[in-house]
Amino acid sequence: MKNSKTEFIPRFRKTLLLPRYWLTWLGLAIICVFAVIPPSLRDPVLEKLGGLAGRLGKSARQRARINLSLCFPEYSQKEREKIIDAMFATAPQAIVLMAELALFGADKISHRIRWNGLNFIEGIAHNNEKVIFLVPHAWGVDIPAMLMAASGRKVAAMFHNQKNPVVDYVW
Repeated sequence: MKNSKTEFIPRFRKTLLLPRYWLTWLGLAIICVFAVIPPSLRDPVLEKLGGLAGRLGKSARQRARINLSLCFPEYSQKEREKIIDAMFATAPQAIVLMAELALFGADKISHRIRWNGLNFIEGIAHNNEKVIFLVPHAWGVDIPAMLMAASGRKVAAMFHNQKNPVVDYVW
């Protein structure tokens, strides 16, 4: 396999300002407004919004049901529904936390982050070894990578481009 330095760096284009993207920009602005609200006030509101989205988002909920039934067949339907409800409740919190991190930097949020197993990563980094994280996709999957990059660690990620070019540009 040829070593490639190919990377995706989205560029701003005037077409991102077309009227068909205005709702996306409005949504991003709302996310940024939530990012300036203290977490103790915003997180309960976001939890309720996520719960509502979880009840209205039928196809996303069905995908989660299928995935959990395949991964955890031993769980009852009630247990799996509880996991799905928690996922939807925390999704908007993770999205707003990423906006807060992007807007204000890691120093503002690092005191609220609890790392599990960071000592293992630091030990490997101390030995100049490389680490590959194989993680399940979740709403907050980018947060640890963003925090590691902010602390000076070299981080690279693989991801699929978004369907919406504004989200692709901003994300």
